[in-house]
Amino acid sequence: MEVVEGGDTALVIIETSLSVTDASGPRESFTRRATYVFRQVGERWLCVVENSNGTGLLDAVVN
Repeated sequence: MEVVEGGDTALVIIETSLSVTDASGPRESFTRRATYVFRQVGERWLCVVENSNGTGLLDAVVN
């Protein structure tokens, strides 16, 4: 996990590995990077942008 903080805002980048299995064994496995933006309000940090799909969205081809 990486946290880039600037003032009252923080960008959090988390790399996650996911595997899907069933009775026949592993079916799919992949890694993605989720990104989140937090803002400090008083003593609390609140999530203002949540992108659990990660940076893979940038790899998608738009037609």
